[in-house]
Amino acid sequence: MKWRDLPEGFRRAILVAGATVSVVLMLALSKRDARWEVCSTAAPDVRIRACTAIIDSGYERADGLSRAFSNRGAAFRRQGDLARAMDDYDQAVRLSDTNSRAFHNRAVLHGEEQQYDLALADLDKAIALDPSYANAWNARCWTKVLTGDLTDAVADCTESLKLHAADAVTLSSRALAYLKLRQLDQAIADYDAVLKLSPQNATSLFGRGVAKRMKGDASARGDLTAAQAINAGIAEQFEKYGVSNASVAE
Repeated sequence: MKWRDLPEGFRRAILVAGATVSVVLMLALSKRDARWEVCSTAAPDVRIRACTAIIDSGYERADGLSRAFSNRGAAFRRQGDLARAMDDYDQAVRLSDTNSRAFHNRAVLHGEEQQYDLALADLDKAIALDPSYANAWNARCWTKVLTGDLTDAVADCTESLKLHAADAVTLSSRALAYLKLRQLDQAIADYDAVLKLSPQNATSLFGRGVAKRMKGDASARGDLTAAQAINAGIAEQFEKYGVSNASVAE
């Protein structure tokens, strides 16, 4: 039987039912999209609830679940719950070995726990999966600064800056690598660039002051004093980076 042969009342009922189903589907999709927005961008406690709802919904396939676990892990990390963050990151990469952000997120946590070999392995994977992922290049740069692989660190930060120019975090990472390599003019140039973006950046003021003092520049004192006024513990922070107080002694 063709559509036109159906009774008018029956056809109207079918159209109404179809419209109702469409509305229900649209509302369901809208709710799902809203939940993903919260899972991706909200404050940690709210994000955890949204991501957990996605994980428990039964609607997501492996890639979606991987993303939800990675996002929830980032929220746990921001709350300081590192064990649960690592559990979620591990689950994220088990569900999808192509989730570059999950590998990056886990690498950052490995780095914070000073498990640098594990961090570098995850960052290698993240970059191989997504060579345009600027944050992964910078994270690998920073990890190499901490492990003393300074020349490669500079190369990684430079690659990150090609993808995300004038990024203050990456410029600061590269500046420290240059400083530790005693390539002082390059270090000062990068610290200058950071301070144009963020004039009260204590790390860059102190790093530039160290570089200037190594060059015998009398203006070093002003940078060092300004940095310590902003952050009284900045010298100790640089000690942890391998730049000792002897480097800045009068």
